[in-house]
Amino acid sequence: MNTQDAGTQNDTGTQNDAATDLRVELLDLSAKLNMKAIAVKLNEVIEAINALEKPTSSRGPKSKHEMTEKHAEMILSGEHKDLSHKDAAAALELSYGQVYSARNGYTFKAVYRKAQKAAEAAAVTAALEAAEE
Repeated sequence: MNTQDAGTQNDTGTQNDAATDLRVELLDLSAKLNMKAIAVKLNEVIEAINALEKPTSSRGPKSKHEMTEKHAEMILSGEHKDLSHKDAAAALELSYGQVYSARNGYTFKAVYRKAQKAAEAAAVTAALEAAEE
């Protein structure tokens, strides 16, 4: 019977790589097919797909530790406030999701509200100074 090997061309003419190594034997189409044989083959295909390595997110590194209020303050109003989510996460060894959640007020809500009030106060002060000139 035929198998689909990694490193060979598949039926669409594209090259397979080792990451998509699916070694599932094809059904013998010359023999009589029944539902049991099809179900067994389908389960083989599903198991082979599940065994493949899951793609990783390109949003940045995995978190090395838990995020603290100090991290949230640095991200929202400190030295990392002007960095992108990905760069701030890398600098603090946090995940992209932790930085995103803090910056959008999903986590560390008290720190988020404090940063929002500080930003509003700074905007009012800048507006007053611009009006005086």
